[in-house]
Order: sequence, then structure tokens, then C-alpha cells
Amino acid sequence: MSRREQRSKSVRAHRQPGEATSSSTNRCESVCLFGLDEAGYGPVLGPLVLVTAGVRMAGSAPLRQLNQRLRNAVPPESRLKITDSKAIYRGSRDFERLELNGLALWCVFLGLDDVPNTLKKLWHYCTGQSSHTLALFPWHRPTLRVPRTAPRSQVESAVEKLRESWRSAGIAPVVARARVVFPPELNEACKALSSKSKALLRWASELLCAVEPLSKRSTVIVLDQQGGRKDYSALLDAILPPGEFQLVRQTKTRSGVALYNDRLRLVVEPKADAKHFIVSACSIMAKYLRELFMHQWNGYWSKKANIPPTSGYPNDAKRFLEQLALLSEQKGELRWEVDAAMELYFRYR
Repeated sequence: MSRREQRSKSVRAHRQPGEATSSSTNRCESVCLFGLDEAGYGPVLGPLVLVTAGVRMAGSAPLRQLNQRLRNAVPPESRLKITDSKAIYRGSRDFERLELNGLALWCVFLGLDDVPNTLKKLWHYCTGQSSHTLALFPWHRPTLRVPRTAPRSQVESAVEKLRESWRSAGIAPVVARARVVFPPELNEACKALSSKSKALLRWASELLCAVEPLSKRSTVIVLDQQGGRKDYSALLDAILPPGEFQLVRQTKTRSGVALYNDRLRLVVEPKADAKHFIVSACSIMAKYLRELFMHQWNGYWSKKANIPPTSGYPNDAKRFLEQLALLSEQKGELRWEVDAAMELYFRYR
């Protein structure tokens, strides 16, 4: 029997996504709630950043109640606004707000005693990698100081207040990890897999596999729906042993809910980054990292040739690349840098 047949055979339409079963409620004293989101999927310039983060919460409850507990545990005095990153960052003028939220969340999820003061440190904490990767790009300086615009005292205060509020509410951060995919790797993966969507799913599964063993405790994973994608079997196959889950329900608003020995549920929803706190947090943390890289990219070319900054989205990126091409023609000594920029920071898909 194929895996797809095994899934279809075990469909149970009566259970709601994210709802705890009576047996698991009795056995489990806590539940782990993970989110996953990305920033930079649509642009054609700069990196794609994926982030997963998770919390452990006392007790077991339906997903909507877990979500509300997290939202209620953000104290107003922290000045944090945890929602879809697109709602708090619409351009460079909103960077301070994005940085306050993004950097504070990274510190809380990672359990950092001190707010990182350089991109090098932040990169190491978020990705677990050395900063040698950044040396490939002349516009990225690991010594970049952070926070860039948000007052450090405000970030530190937000971290302290959120951490204390979570502690009082029985919420403990368990993991946060980023996967930063720069254009050369993205281009190669898209060519090999014939689809950016397939590549994104592969990196998402890599991130989830890198966190704590998902089958060891009651776990809920929530992520945003990828366009019109209905089938998430590739993600499930990557993070779970073959045939060890049951497809529970698919509806117009929730597609792809899975159980693993009554302990693991995967919930995929459109606009999950706006609906679910844990996905909103991942969205903000991913956006913050991407914007730090784009800030360096724009600053580099602004100093070199006074080219106005770009967000990297197709229309504006076209304008930016045309200006780079013109610069290459006018200033021959910059030609190698422009060529490097086209090779290292432009996506072909």
C-alpha cells in the first residue's frame, strides 16, 4: 500500500485541526507549538529567509486557545506588536518598529542574556553557522552594529518584560532557527527541482528536522499555506517516518492536518502569519534578518553610485538593475563589482 493510500484510508473528518484528543490530553502535561514562516519569497533580489520557532506550554488545549494564551502574554508596556510582519513594516520608515519586535523575539526565543551587538553575533545565534558565508558578498559586513535604529534600552526592556510575562504564564521558548538562502543557492535549487515552491518546501523540512525530535512529545506545527498548494506530503515525508501519520481533515481554509501517534499535528492555513501568534513571530524574525541584509546591499550601492534603495520586488528591482547596468557602462572600474552583484544577488526565478 502506498503512503498516499495509507493517508487516505485513515482520514477522520470529525476532529478539528489543532484539537487535542482525549487520550493525548490525559497523557500530556505540556504541548510544544511550532511555527514556520519566510521572508523574501516574492523579491528577485536578496536572500530568502526561513525561520522556525517553538514554545512549550503547560497543559493541552485546542490550537485557538493556545494561540490566545500567547497573545495575552504580551504585556502592553513591552511595546511589542506581534502580527504579520507586513502589517508592521511597509518601508524603511518602519524599520525601528520591525527591529524592536524582531530583535526582542530573537533574544527571547534563543534565551540570550545580552542583546547581540553585531550582525556576526546575531547570524551565529540565529543560524548556528560562522560568518564566513557573509564574506562571499562584498556588501555584507559582519561587523555591522545592531540594533540599527531601535534604542538598545527599549529592546532590552521588551525582552525582559516578555520573558517575565511568559514565565508567569507557563510559556517556555524551546527553539528558534533561521535558514538564510542567498540567490546562488536559490537559483541552483530552483533549477534542480524545477520549482521555487518545491525548494521552499525542502528548506522548510530541513529547518523542522533541525529542531527537537518532533515525535517525542505532543506537538503542533503551524505554517502558512503556499499559494494554492494542497499537498504537503513532501514536508511530512521529510520530518516523519513513513506511514506514521494520519490525515485528519482538509477544508477550504485549512489544508494538511496530520497526526503522528496522536502526538503531532501539522496545520496549514492561508494567512497563518496574521492569524497565529507563533507564525507571526517567525514572520517578524525572518523579515528582520532579510531587511538587515537589504540595508547593507542598498547602503553599499548608495555610497558607490548614489543609487536609490530597492526592496528587491520585481518592478523596483528591474529599475535598480537597469541603473547598475548603466553604472557598469559609465564606470568601467566598477564593472567587476556590478558583475558580482548580478551573479550573487539576482534570482533567475
